[in-house]
Amino acid sequence: MLHVALVWHMHQPDYRDPLTGRLILPWVRLHAVKDYLDLVTLGAEFPTIHQTFNLVPSLLDQLDAYVSDQAVDRHMELARIEPGLWTVAERSEIVERFFDLSLQRMLDPFPRLQELAAKRQRLRDEGLGWEAIGARFTDGELVDLTVLYHLAWTDPRWRASDPVLAGLSGRGRDYGAADREKLLAKHHDLMAATVPAYRQAAAEGRIELTVTPYAHPILPLLIDSDSARIGLPDAPLPSPAFRFPADATVQLQMAVDSHERRFGVRPRGIWASEQSLSPATMTALADVGALWTISDEAVLGRSLGCEWPRDAQGVPFDATALYRPYRWQDGPAIVFRDHTLSDLIGFTYSTWGVLAAARDLYARLKAIEAKVDTGDGVPALVTIALDGENCWEFYPEDGEPFLRAFYALVAADPSLRFVTAEEHLAADPEVVPLPALHSGSWIDGTFGTWIGEPTKNRAWDELRAARQAAADAPQVSESIWEHVRVAEGSDWFWWYGEGHSSANDAQFDMLFRHRLQAIYLGLGLSVPERLQHSLYDDPAVPEDLQRRGWLWAASQDLGGSRGTMHSADRFAGRLTWGGDGEGPAGAWLLRWQPSRGFQPEPGDQLVVAFLMAGRGSALEIPDLGLAAHGRLVVSLPSGECVWFSAGDSGWVSTSLTGVTSGGGWEWRLPDLAPGEFSVSVRLLRQNKPVGSPTDPVVIRWHIPEPAIASV
Repeated sequence: MLHVALVWHMHQPDYRDPLTGRLILPWVRLHAVKDYLDLVTLGAEFPTIHQTFNLVPSLLDQLDAYVSDQAVDRHMELARIEPGLWTVAERSEIVERFFDLSLQRMLDPFPRLQELAAKRQRLRDEGLGWEAIGARFTDGELVDLTVLYHLAWTDPRWRASDPVLAGLSGRGRDYGAADREKLLAKHHDLMAATVPAYRQAAAEGRIELTVTPYAHPILPLLIDSDSARIGLPDAPLPSPAFRFPADATVQLQMAVDSHERRFGVRPRGIWASEQSLSPATMTALADVGALWTISDEAVLGRSLGCEWPRDAQGVPFDATALYRPYRWQDGPAIVFRDHTLSDLIGFTYSTWGVLAAARDLYARLKAIEAKVDTGDGVPALVTIALDGENCWEFYPEDGEPFLRAFYALVAADPSLRFVTAEEHLAADPEVVPLPALHSGSWIDGTFGTWIGEPTKNRAWDELRAARQAAADAPQVSESIWEHVRVAEGSDWFWWYGEGHSSANDAQFDMLFRHRLQAIYLGLGLSVPERLQHSLYDDPAVPEDLQRRGWLWAASQDLGGSRGTMHSADRFAGRLTWGGDGEGPAGAWLLRWQPSRGFQPEPGDQLVVAFLMAGRGSALEIPDLGLAAHGRLVVSLPSGECVWFSAGDSGWVSTSLTGVTSGGGWEWRLPDLAPGEFSVSVRLLRQNKPVGSPTDPVVIRWHIPEPAIASV
């Protein structure tokens, strides 16, 4: 027999702008109607499959605010404006933001939405800006867009089972203002049903509910930001360090209290944000009564001084060591997740056929079952733990066919028992003492996603300064401490700097800075001028580029299309571009730096595709399905490259010489005049795309007037 713990992590940061009270982004509401309720409801159809759901208090607080009609997000506001009364800016905002969904899957049920997406792309390819595109959409098209966007974000289960939603989906077009109100009312009903559904499932013993520190901070970094040095010995870190261990205690205690108020019991398990552990964190978890916690195999491997190589069936050679609970000193038990199985659900199976994916996951569990033996009479425990909301939009029908097929396979097999971690620990397995505990997270076993990069460090510096101002004040209200706690959340640091990017980077930056501004304002202090500007703003050209003649340089993190998630095979890194000032206009220089930890395999190719606004017809790139006016193909790890220009009779190739620089490569690109470009970056392995595709990055390359350039 094999025990399997399936743990779903439900998390959103606090989107409420403290300076206006409005929710800037809609993701709590949209994921509630697409993911939170349907996942626990589907589980009720398979009562022998016990699961764990980790619910973050900052998410539940916002859900409560929606249900009590105390919250309205920006997308709701735009959807409720009477047709014909949208301003130019509002029309622009709708056509830009109401396609924030998976174009791969979520458009499929809605031909009208596909039609509107195609029109938007045609206008974009013509080089029009968002205001001009908004003006080219009729009022009727904008009404349809606001309705269909919200329908696409509504889970297919509810679109099929609810008469109102089924009627709106079936009509497909020609909606009115009343239809929008009916749809938003149904969203309210689904949100209102969410917490009671979890409460009932927990009372029935089908699920275990766990909690995360209140605003989802990285606890080891709150306790001492220098703990990042353990996993990243050479990384630059903020100085002075951020050291407020009492804040970690408060974040934990508030989370436990919040959970008890909502669900009537204290949580036995605590998922430390981003599975980030350290010795001091384990002490803090023990102090609030945690029975168990969870981390990643990377942290266990670094703690034991080993890695987890796998056989042809994907089973770790030392499987027994991975699939059992551990304990650090007298702290809570720790279960360590199987990173490979978790990533298969999060990133890979969405591209497979439903049955093939379900059978593959089932077969992998059976292979593990055949090879593990704990020797204590208690089955081994395989822990699969991942984000429970963001991967499903890439699956057919929001993942339900895949989950249903997988659940059916395991429910019919008595040798696979899906348990909660608490149930496994109740079977009294041997809990192995850890000889050491590495300080790290589920991402590479380090904290590099949240600290150790210039922009991230700048954010920590500003947070420390604001937190110190609160500590030094003679009187501090609870509202100020709330701003401190929210600003300590992990999400702001996730989006800053290298590693991840999204269409909402500007909003995340604004929300973080507004929290810090609210601290100063609440203390009666002047807001530092530096917080009036984006923390991304760093106009200085890097010194090494200045020395080599780069002018007008700019840089942007590439992130990935699943910016809220993180795959182990990420590669995208960062682009930096600028001019060399040679000739009448100068040439475009480009630098690509891969993500930290990326290791190319022999034969890998990097493809950087350029689509120029306002230019003529583009050509399709083989193997990628992308259209472009130019593309750079780089052989890795050698850096040899070829430039392809779109000509009248096909692609025209030119060999280029790249140079290694800044941990990556640089090139001087031909055939690109100044203008606006949409740049996409992909990795090919054995001529097939791998990893998470990056969202196109819009970059503008301009040549200043000669008088300015000579200054």
